[in-house]
Amino acid sequence: PRGKLGAFRHYWSLIRQERYDAAFVLKRSLSSAALVWAARVPRRIGFATEGRGFLLTNKVPYRQDQHEVVNFLDCLRAVDIPVTTSQLELWPLPEHEKSIRRQFSERRWNDKDLKVIIHAAASLPAKMWPLDRFADVMRHLQRAYQAKFVYTGAQGDSAFYEELERLGPFGGLNLCGSTSLRENIAVYRACNVFFGVDSGPMHMAAAAGIPVVALFGPTDERKWGPWGDGHVVISKHLSCHPCKPHKCEKNDCMLQIT
Repeated sequence: PRGKLGAFRHYWSLIRQERYDAAFVLKRSLSSAALVWAARVPRRIGFATEGRGFLLTNKVPYRQDQHEVVNFLDCLRAVDIPVTTSQLELWPLPEHEKSIRRQFSERRWNDKDLKVIIHAAASLPAKMWPLDRFADVMRHLQRAYQAKFVYTGAQGDSAFYEELERLGPFGGLNLCGSTSLRENIAVYRACNVFFGVDSGPMHMAAAAGIPVVALFGPTDERKWGPWGDGHVVISKHLSCHPCKPHKCEKNDCMLQIT
């Protein structure tokens, strides 16, 4: 579908023809609530934000002072669905696990090797950390633990890790653009730790069950940090923290992390 109106009509048609009984509208936009309302879904549960409460049958307060996971679970509680656990889980397919084990084996990496996911890419420049500092951390991990490194992300992220290798080299396994989201679950579960910036892959690694060391600057880790136990967040908490990272022209909060 072309354009926003074309996309709206396309998804309206898909939802309408399925005749859903209920929809959880987790995206906090006016258009997402309007979509399920126009498709005549009888029960519409979602956050009462962006002036869209009149489009919902079950209005859920959106709280800035709690983690996003808890906010989403509040949507279940709003319709009396019991929440018995808040644990996140991501499980790989056996063929994906076999594939990543083969790739590790081809590099002569074994189960005893410390394998570290390095993630330097972020959706916004204000969330990023200088590559030369990533390189410093990686040199230390190599000297102290003979660490092996894995890079994941979209094809466009590959340039970050090519530059990291020029600063090394580190002999990292660059999987950017060559693995799907589901395949990345297998990659993360095959590694020992994630080290990187606030990003989608950070959340995937935490949900896949490995410890995360995350660098946070403009965003609030109490709301957006890696969910679960055993994770570490490094943040300087400047006087302007938290801010709107898409409007920040500087990233002093990230630069002050040495």
